Amino acid sequence: MSIARHHAEWLSLVEVSGPFLSMPVLLRVFPQGLDAHDPEVSRGVRRALEEWQDNQQGLRPDPAIHTAWVRFVLREVLGFPWGVGDGGW
Repeated sequence: MSIARHHAEWLSLVEVSGPFLSMPVLLRVFPQGLDAHDPEVSRGVRRALEEWQDNQQGLRPDPAIHTAWVRFVLREVLGFPWGVGDGGW
C-alpha cells in the first residue's frame, strides 16, 4: 500500500477539522508513513474497548471500568508514564 493511500485510510477513520489533519500535513510530517502497529497491542485495545463499550451500554456504567479504559490507552497505547491518569483529572 502506498504511503498516501495509508494516510488516506487513516484519515477516513477520524473526524478531520482544520488544517492539522490533512494529506499534505501527514505527507510532510510522516514522509515514510506511520509506524507499524503492534498486533498484541491491537488485540489488547480491541478487548479493552469491548469491555468499556459493554459497560457504557448498561443502566449504571461502572466508573472503575471507564477509568481502567482511560489508563490503558494512556499507558499501554500512548506510552505515558504510570503516574499519568492517577487523580486530578
